[in-house]
Amino acid sequence: MSSGDKRPLLKTKFRLIGKPKEDEPEDRCHHEKIVYEHCAIKGAQAGSLIPLFLGPPIFKLLKNKPGFIITKTLTACTYGVVIGTIGSTALAYKIMHDQPDIAVFDRAYRLSNNEAQNRADVFSLAGAVGMAITAFRVPMPYLPAACAGIGLGVLAHCAYKPFARREPLPPPVKATSE
Repeated sequence: MSSGDKRPLLKTKFRLIGKPKEDEPEDRCHHEKIVYEHCAIKGAQAGSLIPLFLGPPIFKLLKNKPGFIITKTLTACTYGVVIGTIGSTALAYKIMHDQPDIAVFDRAYRLSNNEAQNRADVFSLAGAVGMAITAFRVPMPYLPAACAGIGLGVLAHCAYKPFARREPLPPPVKATSE
């Protein structure tokens, strides 16, 4: 993409709020890694959360036994995590691969400094670890329990969100054309 291209960055209404500092790597691969990691985590979170909500009612309508409903829901969470991770990362690649370097940096900057996103990631990781540890005590498979724990961690984050302290983002930096 040439530097004279006048396309809007990421086709968004947001202003550019981040520019590389002197001590930050300006390598595009580093910033793309941050964006792709974020999309993979969010895909796993969505892929786990959707079966937690939709699985039990659907399996109940199919007249499954209660213990079987839990097993089927855990299995659906596992498939959801895999599909969500692959799908969201592929969509991120489709969107980001032709964007200019400053747009990729800006997206990575926003993701790195978003307190709510980082908190959701910590909660989902804690939920996954907590459910995997629970699977040692309760007769259930470890991986599906951990996948369901990701969604439960997101629910815990949503319950905690109203009590979280919020600070505004730093003021926007005006983009200069080079």
